[in-house]
Amino acid sequence: MASWKVRRLTSKRLLALFKDDDCDDCDVDCKTLEDASIEPSVQEVKGDNEEDFGGVEFDDLQSISESDKDMENDKDEDNWPLEEKLEALLVLFFTTYNISRDAMAFLLAGLCDIGLPISKSVTKIKRLAREDCPTGDLLAMGDGHFRYVSILENLQLLLSKNLLTLRPENLQHQGPTKVYKFDAFLNSDGIPLYRSSLFGLWPLLMKIPSAFAKPFPVAVWAGSGKPPLQEYLQQFCKEAKRFLSGPVKINEKVSIMFSTIYFVVDTPARSFLMCTMGHTSYSGCSYCQAVGSRAEGRVTFSVTVNQSRCRKDYRSLLEDNLKRDATGAILKSPLLCLPNIDFVNCFPLDFNMLFVWEQ
Repeated sequence: MASWKVRRLTSKRLLALFKDDDCDDCDVDCKTLEDASIEPSVQEVKGDNEEDFGGVEFDDLQSISESDKDMENDKDEDNWPLEEKLEALLVLFFTTYNISRDAMAFLLAGLCDIGLPISKSVTKIKRLAREDCPTGDLLAMGDGHFRYVSILENLQLLLSKNLLTLRPENLQHQGPTKVYKFDAFLNSDGIPLYRSSLFGLWPLLMKIPSAFAKPFPVAVWAGSGKPPLQEYLQQFCKEAKRFLSGPVKINEKVSIMFSTIYFVVDTPARSFLMCTMGHTSYSGCSYCQAVGSRAEGRVTFSVTVNQSRCRKDYRSLLEDNLKRDATGAILKSPLLCLPNIDFVNCFPLDFNMLFVWEQ
């Protein structure tokens, strides 16, 4: 079929979606389109995947991402003129799906043919997509951008949706405001987004297994290489210190505090957060004072466990595996300001090291 015939047929079908009266000259049954609803598909998804959400209702998960501010924005968008609504829809469509420029031009030309107030210029839509990019709201940090979400806001949202499980064994104080105490787990690691690029994500993900089974984002950094450690952890350490030092009020009836925070990370991420030497150095073990030796181009360690490293020496900067800057000064991890954090016990072994120890 010729391309102009395909465009004409597509335009007629698109026009049927916007007409209020019956479409006598269109092959599409508008009544059928009006009766079609997304609700059955939602119910189908809910029924097929209900077990995958760990007992959490599909509607609850869907409502987590909604806030009062988003609802206000939705009300404002309802008052937009048709042209702005179409541009916003096309910007969302083009940025979500990686389609070719020819496909974009074809769709814009078809929308213009049916009389919709939209520009045929693909360049204009792409420019609008760049203007809507949220990097302007992010904090510039190092070779990338950073956004802090907050532990408190996550807990307030989960509690407002009744998704936090507050068990009696975690209750520390009974009164007008109940105080609950939990162990928290934090994960941070680099996630490369492209094969041949240094650009990636460094998220901070927290999980409280006794209260909520799924991890929630605390912060995220996106850029090339690694984030600057001091700035990357500054806001997290400030807020985590509040939860470790005493109860933090979530609402009028519930306060939450952390007994400790465990950092579940792999070996390279652990040395990055602790400001210690990498696992390929001669003092690469973060748990004992073993000194490696080089054999066949690799650093190896004896199976004999040497003297264990201790929390006090880490806090006093006396351990011999701490990194130094260009001037020879010892680099201090920002996590040292957190109370109840043991640099040995709060950094559990990752899977690879457990496998080596079992061998």
